[in-house]
Amino acid sequence: MNLNNYKGYYNIVSNEAKKEATIFIYGVIGGFDYEKWQFINTADSFLEDFKKVESEADTIHVKINSPGGNVWDGLAMFNAMNNSEKTIITYNDGICYSMAALLLLAGDKSVGNSNSLLMLHNVISAVWGNAQQMREEACLLYTSPSPRDS
Repeated sequence: MNLNNYKGYYNIVSNEAKKEATIFIYGVIGGFDYEKWQFINTADSFLEDFKKVESEADTIHVKINSPGGNVWDGLAMFNAMNNSEKTIITYNDGICYSMAALLLLAGDKSVGNSNSLLMLHNVISAVWGNAQQMREEACLLYTSPSPRDS
């Protein structure tokens, strides 16, 4: 694999001889690179590139080291990997928190090192509005009673 073009966050490295590709998702999903002044790890760029990789590779390795991030970007990325007919192997290269943990679970096989960290949590939200709007948001977030509520 040629790592000469590795950018340090979202990146694709292909191995045409093996019909494999590696996608690196490093950094915040739907994040922003303040040094280059550009959005990174967005669903738009991921989906465009993922479709190209799918057409060229039979096995796609997705290496993740991310604190999570934007659900809107992450869900589209998850669905693309989860619905792929190609073999998807995901790797926890360090941390997979929040939305990144869901991306890790999108693979046919998920791999983590003994010192990798994974964190899932309930959805977090913010709402501004009247009592009805706040009730609607609370209903949207509600999944099941807490053990303390029993």
